[in-house]
Amino acid sequence: MISVKTAVFLGDSITMGYGLSDFADRFSTVFCKQIGWNEDNYGITGTLMARAGTSSSDGSSYIDRYAAMGYGDLIVVFGATNDYFWADKPISCEDSEDDYYFENAVHHLCIGLKEKYPGKPIIFLMPYQMRGIGNYFGGADGRAHNGHNTDQKNYVGCTLADYVNMQKSICLSYGMYVLDLYRDFGADVAHIDEDEIRYTIDGCHPNAAGHRRIAALLRDFCIENGLIGDKT
Repeated sequence: MISVKTAVFLGDSITMGYGLSDFADRFSTVFCKQIGWNEDNYGITGTLMARAGTSSSDGSSYIDRYAAMGYGDLIVVFGATNDYFWADKPISCEDSEDDYYFENAVHHLCIGLKEKYPGKPIIFLMPYQMRGIGNYFGGADGRAHNGHNTDQKNYVGCTLADYVNMQKSICLSYGMYVLDLYRDFGADVAHIDEDEIRYTIDGCHPNAAGHRRIAALLRDFCIENGLIGDKT
């Protein structure tokens, strides 16, 4: 008997499929259907990679919940969007190893995933440029917020590119695979109205077409890197 492989997805509302009328349209489900694998989805809306902002104390951060994920032949992590929009802590701190800081959380997540899934390919997806509502004016409870593009600095003085560049550098240093949607999404949702309408429901969360685009880019990336076959 040939066993079916499983792809595990860790993420936030984008991975969960927020705003879709049918979860069959989310990128993880489309991707797994295309390659004939099982899907195990751990997307939870509003969560951060670090223990900051809306993930500060309820155990919902990536660093707090990856250990409970099931077996996987391929692990896909899609985060940093909410770390940019909702962080109430600096992106890093030289004097602390605490996972309230994004830099530390990414380091410890890479180490933890390598230990949990020895020898298995782990892919980190960098978030694409977008528009959204965030903790731009401060306020840890999220009440003082507004809409802005991700090339603007957030409450702690960073752009989304700062989170992407830091995460990408750390992940590559641990031998992780990186699919850089920030640079390679092929559309500019943050600045072009037509792209926003075509690929998202609100400037941030993908619509069905946006999810299909992510799934296609992920599938091509996996094939190019020899992580899966070329089944269509």
